[in-house]
Formats: sequence, C-alpha cells, structure tokens
Amino acid sequence: METTITQLINILLSLNRADRKKVIAGLFKELSDEERKQLYNVVTLYLIKHSRWIKIDNWMEKTFSRHFEWTPYKVAMMALNYFKLSPKMKPFMIKHAQRVKKRVNYHIKKSNTKPNKSLKCLK
Repeated sequence: METTITQLINILLSLNRADRKKVIAGLFKELSDEERKQLYNVVTLYLIKHSRWIKIDNWMEKTFSRHFEWTPYKVAMMALNYFKLSPKMKPFMIKHAQRVKKRVNYHIKKSNTKPNKSLKCLK
C-alpha cells in the first residue's frame, strides 16, 4: 500500500500546476461534505502548523543564541506565552527547546565562538 501511495504522490507531482488544481478540485467535488470538511481541516492545520513551527523554531534559536545560559524550560514557557500556545503543549515545548539548545550549542562549538552574553539577563 505504501508504494502505491508513493507512486500516486509522484504522479501528482509530475503534473503541472493547472492539472494538479483540477485533480484536487475533482477530489473535493466527489467527497461527501463531512469528508471534505475533514480533509480541509487536515490541509489547513498542516500549513498553519508548518509555518508556525518554523517561526517558533527560529525564535527559540535566536533566544538561545542571545541568552545561552537560560534553561530550555524557561525558553519553552516564554514561547508558550509569546505564541499563545495551549498549556497542554508544555511537555512538547520543553523537549523542543532542549533540542534547539543542543543545536545552538553544536553551532557554537563548530564555529569556536562563545554565545552572546547579554547584559539584561532575566533570572
């Protein structure tokens, strides 16, 4: 089944933009209202989440590069507030902040520079 889905994706990607629009319009036309609504929700959530996570990731990376001494927990809590995320996201955000801090640490070690020391440290 997985190869069939992969083949279908490759076929769709080989079409030009106008034909892809026709395929998607035809698909939505043939679906029931409930299925259409569910598929629409999946697509929009994917697009919103993808662009939102890029913003969150960039923000965390910038924050850690400016304030490397801050803990991932602190940056995760700041991100929850700044991006108005649900408190249910707290464990995920902490884990994500840990990964971002590791990545920033790797870049610092790779470039042999020290992180920016801010005069305005919030402790």
